[in-house]
Amino acid sequence: MSKMIKKIFLILITLFLISMVSAFSPNEATDFVTKTNNFLIQNEVPVILSPIVMIEYLENKYWVVTGMSGTTVNIYIPINTETREVASGSIEIRDLIQTVIVLNRIFELKNTYPVSDWPFSITNKTNFETLQNKFNEKIASITTIETNFSTIDGAEKIVEDAKSVKNLLEKLSTHSKEISNLIEEGINFEKIFFNSPNTKETSNYEKIFSNYFEELNNYKQDFEILKTNVDSLRNNIGSLQSEEINASQKEFYNSIAKLPNEVILLNNVFSRANETQTFTQEIFNSTKNIENFVLNLETRRQRNEAWKAIYGNDEDIRKINPAINSLEEAAEIILDEANVNYWKNQDSISALKINWRQTQEKYNNGIYTSAIEFAKSAKNNVLNILEDDFIEIEDELPTELIINIIIILIVLIIGIFLFEKFYLKKKKEVDNDENYEENY
Repeated sequence: MSKMIKKIFLILITLFLISMVSAFSPNEATDFVTKTNNFLIQNEVPVILSPIVMIEYLENKYWVVTGMSGTTVNIYIPINTETREVASGSIEIRDLIQTVIVLNRIFELKNTYPVSDWPFSITNKTNFETLQNKFNEKIASITTIETNFSTIDGAEKIVEDAKSVKNLLEKLSTHSKEISNLIEEGINFEKIFFNSPNTKETSNYEKIFSNYFEELNNYKQDFEILKTNVDSLRNNIGSLQSEEINASQKEFYNSIAKLPNEVILLNNVFSRANETQTFTQEIFNSTKNIENFVLNLETRRQRNEAWKAIYGNDEDIRKINPAINSLEEAAEIILDEANVNYWKNQDSISALKINWRQTQEKYNNGIYTSAIEFAKSAKNNVLNILEDDFIEIEDELPTELIINIIIILIVLIIGIFLFEKFYLKKKKEVDNDENYEENY
């Protein structure tokens, strides 16, 4: 039994290590955009926006890298963490961009609120549960008023008001429970969405907000009617002229007709709700018009493909000459003035000059599909030139060097001749004169 446990433990450890090795981290995602590839333009910074989590689309996980200039978002780049490729499907791209916008902007909006002021908070849920109980309790008091005043002449309006207030209390008690449930649904949704977002849930998030604000708006309208009816009820009690009820009784009934103190909680709820609804609706509406981001990603994809064709590592070129890494390096070396005339394949040199110039012009002008085509032609020229290599030059001395050597030799011969003719001859004559004088 212990051996079996050890085997299972080793298998689990192995699977864990494999998952750790194969995991695609946020840093690797940003490096993929800026180092492995070249998706960003000058002054753009790669960022994975908060919350830093992968987004799921059809059971595949994605990091969405954002290209930013200052605080402005220029591009969203979704990267499949398994294939390590940029998303390519039209629906796939749209769903991922919409989700990252909603996820990031609402997450940041929520963090600007005190915890208790966010719609989907435990505090807000507790407040509505409290109101539900308080409204229920108040129903008994209003029933007492309705019953006791129904036997008093001239109190028909009080009874009518009491019935209306009681109905509204029952309605608001039910509404409080429903809103409490909506808040709980929002709390549970956000726990999952902010940690493991899924594109198929983004639209549901909008519905959760919409349902909450719609129910709260209806709640507010009923509450305003309730306040009006309670005021009417209390005023009618206070103004009733009847020998069947004295002042202290009026005061008592007036006090039990008051709304519970807890309704003051609603002031902040209603004011915050208006603000939050405006902000969240703007966020969800912004995801309905993301075509600029979709088109920009396609343009950057083409630009990146052109960049890789021109400046990226090229294994075909490296096979012929391991010292040359890219088409750009090859073209610069081949067309250098010191080299250009010494390649065997001068026909390909002429073609390369044209194709390389066109490649650069198209790339610099943003015509990336054409740049890729010219880069392919330029690469074929480069491969042909490198395979044919340089012109073979015999190992001989340059003519100019030979002439210089001959001149030096002539000068040396003349020098030796003059040395022997004048200096040695004169020295010999001097030596002979000295010998003659000694003999004499």
